Amino acid sequence: MEISHWICVTTYGCAAGEIYIFDSLFHGAVSFDTKRQICSILQCDKKYLMIKVLPIQQQTNGVDCGLYAIAWARQILEVKGIPSTSLMFEESEMRKHLLMCILKNRLDVFPTTINPAMFKKCAAKDFRIRLHCSCRMFWTHKDENIFSRQMAQCFTCKEWFHRQCERIPQSAYEQEDELWYCQHCNSIADINTTNEV
Repeated sequence: MEISHWICVTTYGCAAGEIYIFDSLFHGAVSFDTKRQICSILQCDKKYLMIKVLPIQQQTNGVDCGLYAIAWARQILEVKGIPSTSLMFEESEMRKHLLMCILKNRLDVFPTTINPAMFKKCAAKDFRIRLHCSCRMFWTHKDENIFSRQMAQCFTCKEWFHRQCERIPQSAYEQEDELWYCQHCNSIADINTTNEV
């Protein structure tokens, strides 16, 4: 059985190379698939991506994550920035509210609770992820066993790249004395060679 989970992510108010996560069912870690999706969407050109999980209200069941993701996204639009993490939604009203929004064809802000003490918040947590390759993805040990995701280091810039992303020849993996250059460094070398002629 596949487990699905909805979260809200935003770069509103973030420095370059940062992203905020609103996770109403946070258990101390960001899943592998979530990190991959974030990297794929962001295409961050920094060496590291900082994922910041905000200390927000936690849902009281296992099925309302989609409601919370929509509620936080709407709140971000309302304040045109990062809403206060002390905000607490009235969970018992969220489904009815979303249904009314759909029927009215207008997404209004979600109702807040009059009794915030009955809800818990998660602790804030930051995750720093080293990015590689032209695809700006992180590396895992499992990638070694996936042919297209095997990596090689460019001789000039010393950055690591996936075989598939840079069309790295097999010889770069088999011959220790072979010098391999990424597409970017190759194009700079071609320009320099052209200018010398």
